[in-house]
Amino acid sequence: MTVKIDAKVLGIARKIEVKETSRNIQRAMLVQKDLVNVEYQSALLADKGDAATFEEQSNIIDVNFQLLDTINEFVIKALRLNDKQAEKLVEDTETDEAMALAMEIISGLLHIEPADGDEVADKSLTV
Repeated sequence: MTVKIDAKVLGIARKIEVKETSRNIQRAMLVQKDLVNVEYQSALLADKGDAATFEEQSNIIDVNFQLLDTINEFVIKALRLNDKQAEKLVEDTETDEAMALAMEIISGLLHIEPADGDEVADKSLTV
């Protein structure tokens, strides 16, 4: 099966078909894993408050960097972007837009329907 993705945010007029390959499913699950890690590490840091060590504070930045890299790599490979399109994603696209695009692809690949009232674009990264 394939999922049709609207990538207008990257300046692509036509919808792009993303195949439900094992590799695309694995990449989608890797993004989800990194999202869970960011949420978990953020919760741990919030619980510590002012008592958080430098290493713990630095770790949350590291996991956010990893998530951004994972999202960009996932979108680039899933949509089979050329160099110019990939550069637009990495250099010109806002984080929320890249996240929304990744979540649209993941939702389609994994057949996940957003719950009523959920706004994918409202997911923000905590640094």
